[in-house]
Amino acid sequence: MMNTTYLTSRSRRTAGWACRIAGGLLAFTLVLTAVSCAKKPTLQLHHAQISHVSPMGVVANVVVKVNNSNSFDIQVRNMYAQTTLAGHFQLPPINIQPNIWLPAKETTYVTTPVTIPWTMIPGVMMTTLGNEYISYQVQGYADVTATRSLGVKVNNEPLNEQGLIPREMMLQAARPTLPNLR
Repeated sequence: MMNTTYLTSRSRRTAGWACRIAGGLLAFTLVLTAVSCAKKPTLQLHHAQISHVSPMGVVANVVVKVNNSNSFDIQVRNMYAQTTLAGHFQLPPINIQPNIWLPAKETTYVTTPVTIPWTMIPGVMMTTLGNEYISYQVQGYADVTATRSLGVKVNNEPLNEQGLIPREMMLQAARPTLPNLR
């Protein structure tokens, strides 16, 4: 006569391992599917505006419009960016941790303050004399998490955007401190 207790116990252990392996394969497949089917959120520089002046310089708020066309949420964990004004004036780097979630199938506006140092403003104004706008380019990267439930992380997602800010707006913000600017 066979020991059915032993077989039942062994069958349960085998079934337990089989479930764990199947669960692991399912999770692995879901992660691969999420990563391979994920679409990069589209970034568009919405606008930039002068916010205020500080002891360090003129502070502008750069607003980026981010469209997440995926069927899952995406989190922006870290962002590093280098901004260049008028083609060659590099601002201090931006290194922030917004930790914001971009809801699935929605557009989110992300605002980042950028300081234009007082020592740089006269050069920018001289270079752009006669122009209505000052061009700027933002280059960098973002670290993102592709879903809340799976936590798929992607690091160093590139960012490269450009736009224009009205020269008069910067001039008006800087004039109280630098009255001779034109």
